[in-house]
Amino acid sequence: MRFGADEGVTSAALERDMALQTLSQADIDARQTQVLIAATSERARALQKKLALLPERITTQIRNSDNPQLMERMKARLLDLQLNRTALARSTSPLYRPMQEIDQEIAETKASIAAEDQAPIREHTSDQDPDHEWAQAELLKNQVELNALNAHRHC
Repeated sequence: MRFGADEGVTSAALERDMALQTLSQADIDARQTQVLIAATSERARALQKKLALLPERITTQIRNSDNPQLMERMKARLLDLQLNRTALARSTSPLYRPMQEIDQEIAETKASIAAEDQAPIREHTSDQDPDHEWAQAELLKNQVELNALNAHRHC
């Protein structure tokens, strides 16, 4: 009784039970922290694997177009060559060297126009991949949570 009065304890058995309950709660808390650390670590590993598979950028738009100025110049050149050929054909034979050169230039110009039609200018527009951004943000949150859990475990 005197010990209880000196130490401010009313019942030694009650004090023992309260100390055991506090110790038990601390043990439960430590085990829960370990489980949360393991789960968060696994989630971070899964997110890192997903990030490795996801591209940082994705193509959001592809636009094909021709070069109108170039096509206009090539078609005008073709027309000039054809007019020159017609004028030259009236006064010379098809075997005349300038006539053969004009025929060659006409063929080359037609080939250039066909090639330009086959290979238009392509514009690719890309943007950040929203899935990659999400995974990166989640990974960052998990790393912060893991640091907090490790700090809690060491307290």
